[in-house]
Amino acid sequence: MVKWKHIVILGLLVATYTPINAAQLDEKMFEKLSPKEQVAFVLSCLQARDQLLDSFSCKLTVKKRNVEIATGRDEYDFPMEKYELYRSGDTSLLHVWLFSKDGDLQTEWRQRWDGKERRAISVPLKKEERPSLAISDTESSVVGGIGYNLLLGYRVGGDPAVSVSRWIGLPVEVNRNSIEVSIDHSGKDPLLLVHIREFGYDHFRFWFDPTRDYLPVRFKMWNSTDKNEKSYVNWTTDEAVEVKKIGSVWIPMKVIRQSGQRDSSHDCTQWTYTVEQFTLDKPTPEKLDITVPADTTVNDTVHKEIYVLHGDGSKTFMNFYDPSTSKIVSATQQAAATQASATSTRPTVVPPATLPAAKPAGK
Repeated sequence: MVKWKHIVILGLLVATYTPINAAQLDEKMFEKLSPKEQVAFVLSCLQARDQLLDSFSCKLTVKKRNVEIATGRDEYDFPMEKYELYRSGDTSLLHVWLFSKDGDLQTEWRQRWDGKERRAISVPLKKEERPSLAISDTESSVVGGIGYNLLLGYRVGGDPAVSVSRWIGLPVEVNRNSIEVSIDHSGKDPLLLVHIREFGYDHFRFWFDPTRDYLPVRFKMWNSTDKNEKSYVNWTTDEAVEVKKIGSVWIPMKVIRQSGQRDSSHDCTQWTYTVEQFTLDKPTPEKLDITVPADTTVNDTVHKEIYVLHGDGSKTFMNFYDPSTSKIVSATQQAAATQASATSTRPTVVPPATLPAAKPAGK
């Protein structure tokens, strides 16, 4: 479980270091800082960037393919994917389209997360299909799995998915073995390098560009089998190959992710994320909302209910399997519990009765 109290303690150090103009980074001053102070300095820069990204709208297209590592030659092309991500503070909405190789839409769904509750609704592609809504108290791992979000600094995959600044700020304890910050001079311009080691041989490296307000420009995950990182089980790299300053913040406009395994060292899977549109404007309420059509099947794991929500707001309950108890909760039990909760004071995130009024699809 994530222990946020350690981040608060580290935040006392972070407050000491105000992010300075990147072009004025004093390497000699930085190297005189203690290891904890160096981490705190990096976090202060990243948290300043987080504030600039408190509201944004982003449209992405994704091309996925298998490539030969040595030549970059295509071995297999996957169908196209499209994403739209809208954020306003703790509330975000992810809209996903998955296509066939022929370009036909295969899957469409939306996910809304407000920091406490997730609502994900599938959009039926055929008239005879019924829409379905899933309600849970965890953010989907899909958000953290989108490679672009990592170099944006918005989300790192995991449970739970968190921002890059929060993930780097996690404490060194049982699972996390070490965190080191250094200045990398291997390229044209110096970059701040953060190296994190977990579970003994799992290595994570982030490169931040001081000349672009500490934008994450590169990432590498190396799941090694020895301390010297000479052998590995799998690896992932991300690189921002195109960046642009929008308003007062630098944004990755094109990101390439590659991922491979030990058993197939000659090739890898490559994702190319291309930004079609990015704005720092606060999304409209409509962009952050999910409309629930009439006769949607609702699977609510928060309140352990499953039912069909009709256009008049009434519900037809169905048997619900509770994985925490490995038991079936009957439709009758759910209906009785829902009626009892109407007059009880038990804490709930969002009672099922407050689902948006059902609207005809397409309106």
